[in-house]
Amino acid sequence: MSTPGRIEAPDSLDEINNVFYRMGLTDGLPIVPPTMERVEEMLQAVQRDPEDAVGIVPPKQGVATIQKIATNAVMAGCLPDYLPVIIAAVEAVLEPGFNLYGMQSSANPVTPLFIINGPVARRLEINGGYNCLSGGTRANATIGRAMRLILMNIGGGIPGGTDRDTQGQPGRYSLCFAENEAQSPWPPFHSDRGFDADSSTVSAFGAGGTINVRPKARDARQALATVARLMALGGSPRHSTHGLLILCPELARRMADDGYSKEDVRRYLFENARIRPCGFTAEVAQRLIDEPVKHDTDVRAMVGEITTDTLIPWAHRPEGILIVVAGGAGPMSTFVPGIFTQPTPIVTKLVR
Repeated sequence: MSTPGRIEAPDSLDEINNVFYRMGLTDGLPIVPPTMERVEEMLQAVQRDPEDAVGIVPPKQGVATIQKIATNAVMAGCLPDYLPVIIAAVEAVLEPGFNLYGMQSSANPVTPLFIINGPVARRLEINGGYNCLSGGTRANATIGRAMRLILMNIGGGIPGGTDRDTQGQPGRYSLCFAENEAQSPWPPFHSDRGFDADSSTVSAFGAGGTINVRPKARDARQALATVARLMALGGSPRHSTHGLLILCPELARRMADDGYSKEDVRRYLFENARIRPCGFTAEVAQRLIDEPVKHDTDVRAMVGEITTDTLIPWAHRPEGILIVVAGGAGPMSTFVPGIFTQPTPIVTKLVR
């Protein structure tokens, strides 16, 4: 029989996975059995009491102790050295303004996205190059997966239970990557967030999905025009207040060589990522004009009453457009719309 905090299962790996799956403790993929020995080994990576509470994870309001975090990290297949990064990620999503409660119980296909900066990304070989948003790298895959298991097993965000996401998105398995600082022409992302460039950080962003951006352009301004168009059409200009643009190094370098700073890029996209209702059929245009929105996301505060000829901005201010450089060689970039229920679009924490 089981004792509090422990699960007894047969020695067979298949049976252990069957038990955990039937109990609703997995994301559907096989797990590494969190034996006492494995959890103890994981805990050796931090000098903290296993019972220390990092915070309360909604909606179940489970207490995220260091030991519980370590247990889920083992299940996800993490190495012990990853634990400090995971703890910082938990601290980030538990900031009140991040609105984790809304993410865990919303019908929106939103998931925390994690950006790792600084020496820890290099030391742990967190991928910021080719395929950094997909599979193939242990650190990216298992750190992101550990966070999903934590949100499920401690926070109670169970699909079909408290998690009422209508369709979901693949990023809910794992969405964690490093910035490609070595190939970025600009200061690293965590410097924008007020941190020293030599520090190690985790930034959490509420991601509503991903949109591929492929500018076929001769210069930076033409490329930015393509980015602006895809942002305006791919986001929700009556609901969005922020978004994340993940620029490939090639495109970022082209912009920098043409004299654009990150601030210049933000300003251009703020001014040009806009749509006119008259660009759609009359029925769609009227719906865009009449669509109900919350007061804090109503762009009428910026542009006044909306008509068919109004240029509706995608973002409410340039600072709402976040820019990270990541990926390998090639022209592809990614736009990630945020969700409108977040008072704080992104939270950054030091890895200690």
